Amino acid sequence: METDSISGHLILFMAPSGSGKGSLERELFKVYPEIVFPVSCTTRPPRPGEIEGKDYYFVSREDFETRVAREEFVEWAEFGGHLYGTLKSEIETPLQEGKIVLNEIERQGVEQFIKIIPAQHRTIIYIEAGEWEELKSGYSVELQ
Repeated sequence: METDSISGHLILFMAPSGSGKGSLERELFKVYPEIVFPVSCTTRPPRPGEIEGKDYYFVSREDFETRVAREEFVEWAEFGGHLYGTLKSEIETPLQEGKIVLNEIERQGVEQFIKIIPAQHRTIIYIEAGEWEELKSGYSVELQ
């Protein structure tokens, strides 16, 4: 990913599954429609009401693995037997255009993003969704 031409800012929401990241994202979009919300790829089947290209790009495991081999993802991980990843194209272009990009993400994704996106162009927000000791044991990434 080309980071020299970044003039925008990346905001990463990180919290356990089911903590309300998606709900917070939807409310932010109502107030700040100019924020870019990248669409992730997944190998899991769509849930009722999910829309291709809006909620996720639903792809086969083979297609996902081909994209991994072509280094098309800025980050990816496996959860519950399914692959999830953020395409470079969903992040790079808006950041180069000076836009604010907000991405809901898990710990593994944050670890990958902090290696790529310079600190001055990213903010990481942790959403508390349980007891502090429980959260602390699940998220042991050292951030800059």
